[in-house]
Amino acid sequence: MNALAWPPEFSRYGVTLAPIQHSQLEMIRHWRNDPSIANMMRSTALITAEQQCQWFTRIQHDRQQAYWMIYFRQEPIGVASLARINPSQGTAEPGLYIYPAHYRQNIVPFCVAFALHDVAFEQLQLHTLQSIVLATNTAALRFNLQCGYENMQQELSDDGRTWQWQQLTHQSYAKAKPAITRFIRYDQPQSTPQPH
Repeated sequence: MNALAWPPEFSRYGVTLAPIQHSQLEMIRHWRNDPSIANMMRSTALITAEQQCQWFTRIQHDRQQAYWMIYFRQEPIGVASLARINPSQGTAEPGLYIYPAHYRQNIVPFCVAFALHDVAFEQLQLHTLQSIVLATNTAALRFNLQCGYENMQQELSDDGRTWQWQQLTHQSYAKAKPAITRFIRYDQPQSTPQPH
């Protein structure tokens, strides 16, 4: 891994996580503002083009957060992230969303999550991931449990919504992963996808 490259590009399970490019910002903003995505986020406010550019500038060299464009079969399909990266404690807060609905209800989300977890545990040498999920997002909660997460405490946000904290250790991930990876049959990408 290039020590200067941030975030590191990573390919596994037929998925590539590649650093976000400036030319992709408007597409990402469109995805993030879509109610099917926005309603599952902590902030549901509409993101302006200016706010999106400010966010992109902030994350460029911030090693406490990493954002990737998710590619599946060379197609950009969503965004994956690790926020609040704390190397000394070995922790981070993972996140991901997949925009095309036809990729949300099959093995592809597992491919993406496992690639993100592998980056966190193998490349960044983290020990624990702490995820926060809207308590009514039962599909995401079940998905995380299948990946090895354990439910922790709940919290109430200012807008009255309940959130569930979940935690994944490297050990619990290693234990849960084989039951699902045996169904993954996607070949690795032959080359790095080019931004659209």
